[in-house]
Amino acid sequence: MKKTFDRIRLRELRRARKLTGIEFAKRIACSNDHLSRLENGGTSPSRKLVERMGKVLGVAPESLYVNEAMAGALSTRSREETELLEAFRRLSPQNADYVVALALSLADGGSLDAAAAAAQGYMAVQESRRASAAQAGKPARRGEADGRQA
Repeated sequence: MKKTFDRIRLRELRRARKLTGIEFAKRIACSNDHLSRLENGGTSPSRKLVERMGKVLGVAPESLYVNEAMAGALSTRSREETELLEAFRRLSPQNADYVVALALSLADGGSLDAAAAAAQGYMAVQESRRASAAQAGKPARRGEADGRQA
């Protein structure tokens, strides 16, 4: 079965080890531009470069490859997940709480209406807690003090 370089796993492993692209590129002796092209699917690495990556990341070089049939599915899923995460990060803390509550309710098998009702209830509890904390003089959570909205 034909294998292809798993750029998604590379990026995940690098980030899990808290290495910036620049730091990692230096450690594997390649340019930051080349590393960027590798992680974005613009090029494939040489076998020697994969071996250096594996050594720096503490994994077997073979683990940086995926079956070619899986590569397309992983690439598409990753792009969609990245877009969702970026949108989620732009939400206000209150709206992020709502989205999490909604997703949890849907994951439990509830209908969309039931999930929305559960999320609304969750939000009411969270707002009550925030109001109590504000009255007690506790600092607001990140994003609340500046009035940031989604």
